Amino acid sequence: MVGGFGGSQAPDAEVVKHLESLKADILKSHNEARGDAPLSGFEAFEALECRTQVVAGTNYQVKVRIGSEKFINVQFHVPLPHTGQGPQLMHVTSE
Repeated sequence: MVGGFGGSQAPDAEVVKHLESLKADILKSHNEARGDAPLSGFEAFEALECRTQVVAGTNYQVKVRIGSEKFINVQFHVPLPHTGQGPQLMHVTSE
């Protein structure tokens, strides 16, 4: 689809690197959305599938396993390299 997210694919090393750099922010956002006892960490943190959208940089939607049967969807943006900015967390939702 023009302008939309592409199809699902396996996450590559770059996606995993970006997720790892955002892990603390992802945990904080997940805890805020839960509204109950915050987690001190995830049981697991494994990227399962990824979709991308090219904009002024790249938007990523990644399904992440955080426990044996627990999953979250993480959306983040990676600006163009010339900006010198790192990945920016946009949304975290539970499945």
